[in-house]
Amino acid sequence: ATPFNNAPADIFSLLKLFIVPGKSGITIDDNLEGLFRGFNYKYKQLSDIIKNWNSNKFKKRQKAETLYRTLLGKELPVDINIVRHETKVLANQIKNIISSVVIRRNRLDLEEDYIYKAEVGDLSKVKDPVELFYHLTPEQSTFYDSILNKYFKENGEFKGAIYQPFSYEKMVDEEKLDEQGNRQYLQQQNLFDFMRRLLVKRFESSFGAFSKSIDRFLEVHQLVKSFIDKSDGKYILDRSLIEKLMPKKEEESLDLDFKKAIEDTLKKYSTDSLNKKVPKNNTVYNVNNFQRKTNFLADIESDIVLFQEIHDQLAALKIVDNDPKRERIADEIKAILAANKSRKVILFSEYVDTIKHLEPYFREKFGMRLIVCDGKVSPALAKSLNTDYNAQYKGMQTNNFDVLLTSDKLSEGFNLNRAGVIINYDIPWNPTRVIQRVGRINLIGAKVFDELYIYNFFPSEIGADIVKSREIAAQKMFLIHSSLGEDAKIFDVEEEPTASGLFNKLNQNPDEGGEINTSTHIRNTYAAIEEKYPELIKKISILPSRVKTAKIYEKNQLNVLRKKGLSLFAQLIEKEEVNSSIKEVTFEELLGNTQCEFDENKLPLSIDFWINYENIKTFKSQYKTGRSDIALESKALENLKVYLKLLSGNEENLANFIKMLIKDLKKYHTL
Repeated sequence: ATPFNNAPADIFSLLKLFIVPGKSGITIDDNLEGLFRGFNYKYKQLSDIIKNWNSNKFKKRQKAETLYRTLLGKELPVDINIVRHETKVLANQIKNIISSVVIRRNRLDLEEDYIYKAEVGDLSKVKDPVELFYHLTPEQSTFYDSILNKYFKENGEFKGAIYQPFSYEKMVDEEKLDEQGNRQYLQQQNLFDFMRRLLVKRFESSFGAFSKSIDRFLEVHQLVKSFIDKSDGKYILDRSLIEKLMPKKEEESLDLDFKKAIEDTLKKYSTDSLNKKVPKNNTVYNVNNFQRKTNFLADIESDIVLFQEIHDQLAALKIVDNDPKRERIADEIKAILAANKSRKVILFSEYVDTIKHLEPYFREKFGMRLIVCDGKVSPALAKSLNTDYNAQYKGMQTNNFDVLLTSDKLSEGFNLNRAGVIINYDIPWNPTRVIQRVGRINLIGAKVFDELYIYNFFPSEIGADIVKSREIAAQKMFLIHSSLGEDAKIFDVEEEPTASGLFNKLNQNPDEGGEINTSTHIRNTYAAIEEKYPELIKKISILPSRVKTAKIYEKNQLNVLRKKGLSLFAQLIEKEEVNSSIKEVTFEELLGNTQCEFDENKLPLSIDFWINYENIKTFKSQYKTGRSDIALESKALENLKVYLKLLSGNEENLANFIKMLIKDLKKYHTL
């Protein structure tokens, strides 16, 4: 449930675990693979348009414009709102398909459902997040903006040459790269962008974590430069390094992992090169042969100078040792504890380095009343958390701690409901993370406090009043949001990002903004009808299958509800359209079209009902997909057929195996 930016292919991979792709019971058509192949194709096209429609690179912008015309059939200029709407439609299509296999209940469902609301009882009320500000000096504020708007913004001063040597080895034309070259180019670009965004998120998290990252980046770049000088122009990048660095947990020190990986790789190459061996999974680059050698070396040197400059600025501003954010939060925690001594506090950070930066200062302020989790949960720590923070613990409960300082290691799977306050030290750009954190203290059936509190902290400037502080914080958060790009999914696809809108989103109550499940609405409506018109329910229960009826409606439509397995599917034809076509719609849309009052009269079926009904019965969906997927499958099928003909009569086992493969490719699509 944690990922919030899954592609259709990711969802299909999960569905394949328990559904045969060619014999789907959750779609009208058996071919679930074909359907999701089409979804993924459209998703990639829409993503390319959204990402590049306003790019400063001509070829990327031109490609996005071509996709806009061919995919959506619209004329230029690109209307990004149309693209966002199409993305929303695609998301709803996928949501509708998986609804039959997803157990989905949120608090709104439990509170509104006519049965569940009596079972769950009185739930805690999550108050709107409290926005608090820590204040920077004018010099610190200028430095803050430079990090986001100058050094590490997209196309900023940070070049990241060591992460993308492929781009310097030759003059790259993306349109002319072969499959392997394109993959290598994109992987290295993504690695650089990942490390750039990591620095931005570390900076927002804490000045201490950011300082450690800057020192590591500086060391790595100096190490690479020294290696190139000593090895007569050699540079080596482990091809598996990218996979190693992809975050398994968001709180891991990924820049430290990269530093260690680079050190190990270069050291191993230095040793093995004496024996004329190249380590497995390595790409060895000869910088002397780079078409952009001068740029490569100059950009490495430029990044070294940049990191050294930032290191010196951090020292001059004394912003790590005299951290205004750290001091402001400690003061606020003291005030919270003084107001209610029974209400424990949990401070969450995404990064272990931030927790380690805060621990000495918090230990000084809170002494032994502080408990810390820096990413590892020992048996002793687990016991202390249970006895001190878990109201449902059956053994002897203790009261040894007031403040829990933790990474997101504890944002899942722990009951910490003796705490009534959550503090987000850094902004969780993944909205799901906020819900998970609050969920530790807001458990159904385990109420401790009537009201629960969330605190978010934002940067401002010394002397600013509350209105000005909000304005300053909104602008700085928007700079971060712009730098993070795809890492920050705060806005809905149809929303236009703005500074004030972002600030409001970040301070949104996690219990708000949800939606009641359709099944909850149906259950409540059915229960109300059953109570008011019990004889009607009895009448419905004896109706035959395939009932057909008609009613007055603003449009001339044919709506058909089909059942397959345990799933229901809605289709319609709008007969007034010039080129009427069959559409698959959500169950919610069907309800809106067909719902009527108790005393509404039945109408006779229209003269073209049966023609349209037969058209819907025989309708098969068409999927638009990329050529390569289809071509590969067709080629495999043809090769198997040819090979089957070439087999001799005494190779029956192999022939049966090939027939099984052919059957799978045609019917089941599990390969």
